[in-house]
Amino acid sequence: MILVTTPSGGIGRRARPRILCPKGRVGSSPTLETKLKIMKTEIKKRLYREKPEATFSHIKMGIAYYYCDLGDENLIFEIPVSDMGDAQFESRMSAQLLIRWLT
Repeated sequence: MILVTTPSGGIGRRARPRILCPKGRVGSSPTLETKLKIMKTEIKKRLYREKPEATFSHIKMGIAYYYCDLGDENLIFEIPVSDMGDAQFESRMSAQLLIRWLT
């Protein structure tokens, strides 16, 4: 374990010593990665609740682009053509079917 101090060298006036876990765990404030996962989970919930449609836009450099409007958010689904296999992709389809490729 490693004891972490503030930039000034102390541990803070009221702070208790902060210990960094060797496995990379962090303190009580969520990391950016955690916040992004939470946001992505909330978007997935909205997709299932509101059932919007995604619209095909174009294919560029082996990636098919579908767009979905959730009112206050515009979602982009980037689907590698190699992932499509023999599945049927329509010009308009349920955005729920594209959650796997949510960016």
